[in-house]
Amino acid sequence: MSRNSNLYVEIWKENLDKIIETIKNGGGEIPISRSKFEGVGDRQTYSFRLEVINTNVPRKNGQAQARDLKRVLDECVDFEEEAKGKTIIFRLTDDFKLEITIN
Repeated sequence: MSRNSNLYVEIWKENLDKIIETIKNGGGEIPISRSKFEGVGDRQTYSFRLEVINTNVPRKNGQAQARDLKRVLDECVDFEEEAKGKTIIFRLTDDFKLEITIN
């Protein structure tokens, strides 16, 4: 792995309990620390969209922040249980809110 891999993993791990709770509550929005993202990365934009279908988290190329969220979700048993049979859309907005929509 390059030295730039896993830059955002710790940020997602810090927010994992809130992510799982938001999924359990049917979706919502979680504020994410802009300074933490900017402290580890150097991007024009951090926004992304990640769609999870029935626990299948697709591979994300070129978006390290989405790829690292995928890595954290893939390792989380609670996420796997909550995501079964659902389509969950994660969207990190330009104002650093993680929107979670469940269908």
